[in-house]
Amino acid sequence: MHPYTLEFIAGCFLGILIHRERHSRGLIFLAGGIILYGGTVFQLNLFPSQGLITGWNRVLHFVLPHALILYGAITLERQGRLSLPPWFNRLGDASYSIYLSHVLVLSAAGSLWTFFPTPASFHRAVVLTAMVGGVILFGWLSFRYVESPLLKKIREW
Repeated sequence: MHPYTLEFIAGCFLGILIHRERHSRGLIFLAGGIILYGGTVFQLNLFPSQGLITGWNRVLHFVLPHALILYGAITLERQGRLSLPPWFNRLGDASYSIYLSHVLVLSAAGSLWTFFPTPASFHRAVVLTAMVGGVILFGWLSFRYVESPLLKKIREW
């Protein structure tokens, strides 16, 4: 009954919905998700004391907007109305490795972060961008050199 389980369940539900349903109104779903997400970001900036979003608040603030964005983008892509760069597919292929390794990478980066004085907001944005980039890079390398070879070997067996 952990609230974060709903994030996983929402992804599963989307997968089922995408494979079963007729795909229409993708632009409405995408726009609605972006508007809801923008409202969340606006609210968090307007009321910074609410900046720590955890538990059920995190689910309420982020699951629905992200689910709508994902459903809308996939629907538009299947309709041929949205074309994403090829690296999006490679990022998607590596998403499970990224998911499995992100806590490890962010923990290591957070440990390194404690050795430096707290910089200005601009520097935090740069560090955050570097941390996300590090998570993606580590996850992709893990996918390329660990997950893919293991899956290939398992298929051979």
